[in-house]
Amino acid sequence: MPKRSVSTQLVFMLLVSTFYVIPYIHPASAEETIIYIRADGSISPPGAAISTVDNITYIFTDNIVNSSVAIERNGVTIDGTEHTIIGTGINGKPGINATQVNDVTIKQVKISNASPAIWLYECSNCTLQENELTNNTYGIYTNFCNSFIILRNKVMNNQGGGIYVANSFNFSIKQNLIVAKEYPFGIGLQGSTNTTITENVIANNEGFGIRILFSNNVRLHHNNFANNTNNAFSLSSTSIWDDGTEGNWWSDYKGTDANHDGIGDTPYTVDAGDIDRFPLVRPLKLALFGDVNYDGVVDILDLTLLGSVYSKREGESGWVPQADLARPYGVINMLDVVTCVAHYKETYP
Repeated sequence: MPKRSVSTQLVFMLLVSTFYVIPYIHPASAEETIIYIRADGSISPPGAAISTVDNITYIFTDNIVNSSVAIERNGVTIDGTEHTIIGTGINGKPGINATQVNDVTIKQVKISNASPAIWLYECSNCTLQENELTNNTYGIYTNFCNSFIILRNKVMNNQGGGIYVANSFNFSIKQNLIVAKEYPFGIGLQGSTNTTITENVIANNEGFGIRILFSNNVRLHHNNFANNTNNAFSLSSTSIWDDGTEGNWWSDYKGTDANHDGIGDTPYTVDAGDIDRFPLVRPLKLALFGDVNYDGVVDILDLTLLGSVYSKREGESGWVPQADLARPYGVINMLDVVTCVAHYKETYP
């Protein structure tokens, strides 16, 4: 990993100095609309675009605009059926808010313009699955939570960060597409313990792909860290960056693979004391196959990117490793284009 310049070190120091305080989510004003799933199973107000027949599964029947959903009941599933919550902006309420509830599943909800998209406080045994969280303050923000699964979510362009886990433990963050520009981090951990992070695409963050602060027993392997300004940062934490035989793919890894086993011959250095012992030399086929620009859809932009690097060979200037979709690997050719076309118009999740 190249040595950082003095100016970069200063930037790091300034960034680190801002990490000691957990960001504060400003509560919204009382006049904003909230849809409640009450502890007794009822929905308030009764005419809201959510229905249930068993007080267990709650299904969106339409988009929810300029409003938010507050969950007060244990043991429920919130199924957005791909409908959208459009919030009231960065000073508004969360798209979905759950406090001191257990055994909740939130799936297939699209949320934008909320603060944050999903906010969970003192909750346990919950699953967030196949949601699309874009253009919010944060995508997912949890505090003092435990035993969570965050699975196959599309988390893009959220201003404060993608997935933020604070003061929490026993988390699995798996198979998510986490992409941002100009924002602090894709995944942020602070004061958290026993977290497993696997099979995620963490790309294009202009801050950090992942930022780990004061956290213990964090296990990370088989993730793609692609084109983040700084792929990873760790401070006062204990993390394991591989599973004992394979680690992660890092877009800025400069090592070689002399025996062609797919594992770099030298470790990848995250920070002093933090290394991926078995870095992968080729991107894993994670998230959406053919989505070479990591925007969650295979479309003309991916084909345009393939065209711009057509005939490029590995190691040449301008090489885009995630565009090398098909064998024989090491060159961008018509087989890569055909593979992309085969997945045209597919979306994630």
